[in-house]
Amino acid sequence: MRRLLLLAVALAISVALWMGVQSFDRASEPQAQDESGPRPQYALRDAEWTRLGADGKTQFHITAATIDYYENKSAVIGRMSMDGLGGDKGAWALTSPAGEVPANQERILMKKPVVITGKSNKGGAPMMLYTDELWVDSKRKEIYTSAPLRMTYGEQQATATGMRADWAGENLNLLHDVKVTYVPRS
Repeated sequence: MRRLLLLAVALAISVALWMGVQSFDRASEPQAQDESGPRPQYALRDAEWTRLGADGKTQFHITAATIDYYENKSAVIGRMSMDGLGGDKGAWALTSPAGEVPANQERILMKKPVVITGKSNKGGAPMMLYTDELWVDSKRKEIYTSAPLRMTYGEQQATATGMRADWAGENLNLLHDVKVTYVPRS
């Protein structure tokens, strides 16, 4: 009986030691990171993205530090600049630290701070607009925001809530609460 008791105690000690070693080994293994969302299907670094229309002409050109493209046709873009809207040169140059393409859409949301530079056709100072978000819409061939914005053009300044402009730079509409500071030419 004493031998049976010693055997049971030895077995219990062995099992306890074995379990302790197993838990020690598991703790020293690197744990898998918590994947809180889907992984990108493609991950691009120092990327250039040019979208061509059915006619073969440039619709837009993006240079980005990162582009993560997902299976649902969405994308997350980091440190981006965009130009060539509607043509090789385009009327607008856009920059933003972040952007995204929502799933199954043909528009891009640029996130704050967004800087919009309107190129001057007459060699003068460019028009500058600053806002917290900007949509670039390939179907409508427009850029637009409902957020507050600030605009400068030479000595002229304006603030507004919301803006809509065509890609050609021929029409720019400030939508709401528009305030303009106009400096007359002398």
